[in-house]
Amino acid sequence: MTHTEKSFNPNLNLNETILRPRGESHTPLLDEPPLGHLQGIVLRKLYDLDNEAYGLMVMKTLTLEAGVFVDHSQIYQVIRKLKDKKLIKVTEVRKQEGKRPPLKIYSLTDKGHLMLQQLVEHYTEVLAYFKQ
Repeated sequence: MTHTEKSFNPNLNLNETILRPRGESHTPLLDEPPLGHLQGIVLRKLYDLDNEAYGLMVMKTLTLEAGVFVDHSQIYQVIRKLKDKKLIKVTEVRKQEGKRPPLKIYSLTDKGHLMLQQLVEHYTEVLAYFKQ
């Protein structure tokens, strides 16, 4: 089917179709994501890193994956926001040698796992739309 064939039909009478009012439905394609883009990526990265889920490791892995430097201040600001939203929690504090600050290891809360699932559903539907 070509783009022209899929175009909106101006003769379509929306009053005769069975449509729900927008406010009554969850429509990921039209809804904003439940969490900001970078917050969602950091949440996913903390989930992936498991027992190595600390700020510096998030920064290093995202920098390597993206191929561009990710500033640590962005990462720590996002981690703080995720904690404030109760999506993550500190599960371990590891002492480091010398005068280096301890590593805070984070894990997703139940609310964080639910949010991650909602993000997957949201972006899956948006991606499907763009691939059609």
